Amino acid sequence: MKFDLERSYDLRAVKRKRGAIPVMDKEELKQELIKMPLRYTLPICCLSKKGIVTPGNGTVTLIKHQDRFFCITNVHVVEGIREQLSDDIYCQIGNVRFDLATAKTFIDQDNDLCCFEVDSNITDNFFLSGEHPIFLPIPLTEVQIEVDQYVSLGGYPGCFRTKTKQGYQFDTFSHGGCLVTSVDQSTFSCLMEKEFEQEILTDRRWEDLTALGGISGCPVFTWVHNGISRIELAGIVQEGELRLFGSETSTIKVSRI
Repeated sequence: MKFDLERSYDLRAVKRKRGAIPVMDKEELKQELIKMPLRYTLPICCLSKKGIVTPGNGTVTLIKHQDRFFCITNVHVVEGIREQLSDDIYCQIGNVRFDLATAKTFIDQDNDLCCFEVDSNITDNFFLSGEHPIFLPIPLTEVQIEVDQYVSLGGYPGCFRTKTKQGYQFDTFSHGGCLVTSVDQSTFSCLMEKEFEQEILTDRRWEDLTALGGISGCPVFTWVHNGISRIELAGIVQEGELRLFGSETSTIKVSRI
């Protein structure tokens, strides 16, 4: 592994959805790293009677402010879907049909970020490891990100999507230890590394990840350790280099929140 789990995380109390949990061993912690980013995401896609329509699917991050609920993703994801919408083609988030064409959107074009309001029932009938995804309170202050820090991310790559009799199954991809390599005012970059990834892909292999398309819009978390370890939303994946195949790493560009 690329970092020391025992040193990096307080195993006596890692904060989960319902509070702190008791001591975890290394294997249990790896499972938490896999699931944590994905607890706050859903796939977004274009559908017709024939199935998924180009541009395929992306990822939305679920956030909330007081009693209002939002999805945040990339501008290029939303624009790509809106261009395809018609009487026969519609947008779906998770397992819920969504009227993206008329949704009020808040756009940060420079950082490729788009936010739109949704109903809290957008997570209905969608389960990840037996859990509903949930909405994460929006950060009130900017999260500190530094070079050589580790971050976690997770989303829904299109190459893991499979068609079933019931519709589509969106398999997930998560990386628990991406090393931050550069930081500027509005973005930062981090590395996915094959050595660590092989240990947390469970039934998927590194070679199965034939494209990074689909993780655009997924959340990137940093870990804060102050008595109890907790996650903080640091940014949204903007793009990834597809040069990891035949190499050991791939660079991920992240828009800061």
